[in-house]
Amino acid sequence: MPHPELEYAISPAAIDDVDGAPADDLAERSKRLRCVEGQMSYLRRVAQSRIDVARSELSERAAGRQSSDLSDIIRRLPDVLAERGVSSSQAGVVAPDIEIDPGYAEDLDSVVSPVRMLEIGSISRTELRELVVRLEAEEARISVQRRLVQKRLDQIDEEIARRQDVAV
Repeated sequence: MPHPELEYAISPAAIDDVDGAPADDLAERSKRLRCVEGQMSYLRRVAQSRIDVARSELSERAAGRQSSDLSDIIRRLPDVLAERGVSSSQAGVVAPDIEIDPGYAEDLDSVVSPVRMLEIGSISRTELRELVVRLEAEEARISVQRRLVQKRLDQIDEEIARRQDVAV
């Protein structure tokens, strides 16, 4: 179930009457959408990280290694997260400059909870493959929602900028 702020951000109400809305209303909408976009961006990175950890465990087992225990997973974590091609100064999942709202992660956590991720070494290969598929689907859904929020934010910011250009 989407977070109430996400529901607003992806609804037509977020961009209703953008041309005629008062400037302070547009500024408030922009602020709300920017917050939602930050939450969704962070959530997408969390989903990608869970995918990377699950794929890493599958790779380890495909290479003939036994199921990993928590210490193995923690030891591999920096390399697994760095494989995404992120610079070392940005490696891993860095929280955005906002207060993280756990309500945004409910759907992702229903696919696999953070606690279950700590137990990933005990999940069968079949379950791991299914988990990766479900996580990829959830990450794709999050990405689509995030892009829609970004599109709506762009529309509002463009109107704010247009008005500033006219005022000058």
